[in-house]
Order: sequence, then C-alpha cells, then structure tokens
Amino acid sequence: MNYTLIFDPEAYQDIEQAYNYYFDQVSPQVAELFNSDLRDAFQALQINPFYQIRTRNYRALPLKKFPYLLFFEVFSEQPKVKVLALFNTNQDTDKYPQ
Repeated sequence: MNYTLIFDPEAYQDIEQAYNYYFDQVSPQVAELFNSDLRDAFQALQINPFYQIRTRNYRALPLKKFPYLLFFEVFSEQPKVKVLALFNTNQDTDKYPQ
C-alpha cells in the first residue's frame, strides 16, 4: 500500500528555505543533490512511513546525505503521511516540532 503525502505549509517553507540556502550560498549542483535526497526520502515515506517516533506522536526520517530530519504524522486509515517540518539537525533540538 502506498501512502499519499500531504504537506503542512510550514514544511513547504522549511524545504524552500533549505533549497534556497544550498542554491544561493553553496551551488546549484548541491541544491539539486539536496533535492534528490529529499525526493528519495519522500519515496521512502510513501512505501513505509513507520520510522522512529521522536516527539509525541511525530515520527522522523533523516535524510541520507544532508543534515536534516523530516518530521511527519502517519494516518494509517486513510492512508496518508502529513509532512510537518524539515529540521536542520545542526539546530538546537528544543526547536523540534511540538
């Protein structure tokens, strides 16, 4: 069973901010690598979203090549995954999504 991904507006902002950082501050090639890593994570969530619970009922999936965690909720009965945030792991963990 494949899960449908839905995105919280804050998650869109987090993703856009991270992509723009890599594009503007590092290079367009690194931004595309980031985008590819993110797409791989989305595909993994669509297949099996039951990753580690990090806070309350929120689960998190680390990106493979970049220092980020995708925070999300799973709605098994629908079946949907709501992406809540993209969190830079170099930040203070007190900033985790609540």
